[in-house]
Amino acid sequence: MFKQVSFYIIVTILVGAMISLGQLYKRTDALLSLNKDLVGIVVNLDKKIRGLEVLTVQDISEVTITAYTPSVDETDSDPMITASMKRVRPGSIAVSRDLFKAGWVFGKKVYIQGEGVFVILDLMHDRWEKRIDIVLFSKKDARKFGIKRDIIAALLKI
Repeated sequence: MFKQVSFYIIVTILVGAMISLGQLYKRTDALLSLNKDLVGIVVNLDKKIRGLEVLTVQDISEVTITAYTPSVDETDSDPMITASMKRVRPGSIAVSRDLFKAGWVFGKKVYIQGEGVFVILDLMHDRWEKRIDIVLFSKKDARKFGIKRDIIAALLKI
């Protein structure tokens, strides 16, 4: 009797371990798939950006993308001057402070999936995390741009 109970307990433990291993393998496959996707994005990015001499990806993050206009009601009393003390220009972005602290600093270039390459010139309010704001000069265009979630952004080292 004792041997049968022991055998049952051992089989139950082994089956539980096999299920856990199966879940681990599924998660590993998902991570490998994500890694392949990111490598594909970087390779495609490399092909698209021919005017830049050296391209390496320093960091990749999944972010939310929004747009803003340089206006007093959206920024501060001097909306044409960014946090980096540079003038706002097309192709510039603001990043959330968590990204900034992670090395996404002023002057760095960022590739945003589906949007192109931008330069970091501004900071967002500290309430935002994992977020990038693209400068647009028309409120209509900024509203039309909307909110885009789960977008891949790559910090470039050029």
